Amino acid sequence: MIGVMTTANTNTTSNLVGALPPEGSPSQLELLDSLLSAGLLSSAKLDVVEFSVNLGIAFLLCYAVSVFYSRFALALSDKKTFAKTFVIIGMTTMLIISIVKSSLALSLGLVGALSIVRFRAAIKEPEELAYLFLVIAIGLGLGANQTKITVVSTVVILMLVFLQKFTRASSKTDALHHLSVSWPVSSGLSLDSVTEIVSERTRSPKIKRFDETSDAVDILFIVEIENLEVLTSLAQDIRSLAPDSSIRVIDSKPII
Repeated sequence: MIGVMTTANTNTTSNLVGALPPEGSPSQLELLDSLLSAGLLSSAKLDVVEFSVNLGIAFLLCYAVSVFYSRFALALSDKKTFAKTFVIIGMTTMLIISIVKSSLALSLGLVGALSIVRFRAAIKEPEELAYLFLVIAIGLGLGANQTKITVVSTVVILMLVFLQKFTRASSKTDALHHLSVSWPVSSGLSLDSVTEIVSERTRSPKIKRFDETSDAVDILFIVEIENLEVLTSLAQDIRSLAPDSSIRVIDSKPII
């Protein structure tokens, strides 16, 4: 029995010695590091045809999003100018993802490069941010070759945006405008006079904000202005009482 145990121990030791790397050869950690380095340096070639098709789909989807944003968004900023950037953002995002996914080294380099760049664009409204995320998601999905799920998801989201338009129309929020009127205290114009003029010229006027200082009075109405003629008459009536008054209209629905 002692002979059998000695033989077994000898065989186990021989197996362990055989598993260890020979002297002068790189250790297992060094071998693993070499394999990882080789993997980082390798990159897969992009399929030009597939990339071109996805790029065309990205253009169509992002253009559709820009049209929907210009038509149905309630943002107070310049919607047409902002929507023109959607196609560029979406296609650029797809280009970056298509290049980065082929090599881990490029993705690490991209992190370092983007850490230098700082985006200072002021996003004033959540609706703008939602549309930007949709455009970026389109670029990410098509860059990762997830064409079907990207197309289907974008179509569903745009359909929901279209359906929400009817909900907003039933509540008539699209027809509301923000009318700001300010005048110096020295002009002698009273709040009752301005409110009377606004009530005669517009529909459903409501006072949203009222500020009064020792020098000026500023009042913000939420009203419905039908057309440009109504706005012109309103401004003339207020100016006739206070020539130094200031009138501003911020519209969620264009007057003309």
